[in-house]
Amino acid sequence: ILCDNPKIDYIQVAPDVKNRKVKIQVTITNTCDKKIFSDITYSIKSGNKTIIGTVEKSVEIYPSDTVKKTVELPLNDFIEWTPENPFLYHAEARTCGDELSCKFGMRDFEFENKIPKLNGKTYYLRGTNVVIFRFFEDEKRGNLPWNREWVRKLLLKFKSLNMNSLRFHVGFAPDFW
Repeated sequence: ILCDNPKIDYIQVAPDVKNRKVKIQVTITNTCDKKIFSDITYSIKSGNKTIIGTVEKSVEIYPSDTVKKTVELPLNDFIEWTPENPFLYHAEARTCGDELSCKFGMRDFEFENKIPKLNGKTYYLRGTNVVIFRFFEDEKRGNLPWNREWVRKLLLKFKSLNMNSLRFHVGFAPDFW
């Protein structure tokens, strides 16, 4: 582990489009043998890394203990995420010894009377299943699953067929997919 104490183990973001806020939860571990006090700075950055929201909270962590801390940040002016406009924000948590960030989109997705709703609007899912490990088993695939240009062309091909969703099953696709 290449960080100082306290260590941020995990960060999770829950966007709330309707109430115009973002909930950030972090899991923090005290790796030393004495109680520590630390400030945690939570930030939200737009696509160009400009800080658009920040809050600082203090935490007390006992020796060898792990705690979860949650904050809510208002986000009044934001771009909604859709498959047609996949705009991402960055959430960051920072202590005096560590920092961790993740990307997220401002979107809500739910089913209302069996009708899919994206950001409160009806949004039908059109797509297919991709049996990724069946493809990995094919000897003729070569290095295609790790060729970024080929993967991009494949995903754009799905999009050109008016698909807006994919489901990978029988295994996970590589992260960059």
